[in-house]
Amino acid sequence: MAPPPTSTISPIIITLVLKILMLVLLLASLVVLATDTATLSLSFYTTFVESKIHFDDVYTYRYVLASIIMGLVYSVLQTALSLYHIATGKRLIIGDGAFLVDFYGDKVISYVLATGSAAGFGATKDLKALADVTNVDDLDDYFDKAYASASLLLFAFICAAILSVFSSYALPKMNNQLPPIVAATLANPNPVPRTIYDYSKPTLTRAESSVINGVSEDAVRQRLFPFSLRNKAKQWLNSLPRGFITTWDQMTEKFLLKYSPPDKITMLRTY
Repeated sequence: MAPPPTSTISPIIITLVLKILMLVLLLASLVVLATDTATLSLSFYTTFVESKIHFDDVYTYRYVLASIIMGLVYSVLQTALSLYHIATGKRLIIGDGAFLVDFYGDKVISYVLATGSAAGFGATKDLKALADVTNVDDLDDYFDKAYASASLLLFAFICAAILSVFSSYALPKMNNQLPPIVAATLANPNPVPRTIYDYSKPTLTRAESSVINGVSEDAVRQRLFPFSLRNKAKQWLNSLPRGFITTWDQMTEKFLLKYSPPDKITMLRTY
């Protein structure tokens, strides 16, 4: 009897769940912080004065609010993009842009949420300590809500941090934009030294010569030849007037005439 098939959860579904969870946590944090008010009773001799305190009376809480709003905007956009990806099987952002948006966006938002949560905890702790010293007991609910909002924001940061890990692993899936022969050359840290003959007649494999269908091997050689030059040789090629060399044969002739002239060859053969 064959074993039952094992089911695996797609990373797209996992990231979607994390994005929705982060969205819910940020909404809850926003509601708790926005409704955080308290009435403070003050007595001056025989006069009693009541003062209503809102969360935005503390400038640190304004930064917390800004970080929540930034996280909400980002999570709504990311959730919408993920739903579109799951529904259609295609990404709304074409090419490597989707991977870069996820990578950098997750990093930035996680930093913003982390600083917002830390600011909320720090400000609440200091204000609560000051209230305890001055024997002010009317602000306990006010501080409890501030702590709750900062805690929800902290959990939202954890979701963003996990998403950042997923986007970091997905980044290597970006399409390589370089031609195969150039990418292979750059990937080789210790290339074999090339001779003058190698430069004049580089050997292309079938895969390399078919980078673009319908283009001759000489045209491919002429197009890729500048990538093999360095220092003075590259400066020499860049100094030539535009349109001065139009064929690979001309390129071979000019290059050999510059760096391997007949008199030099004769001198080398003599010695």
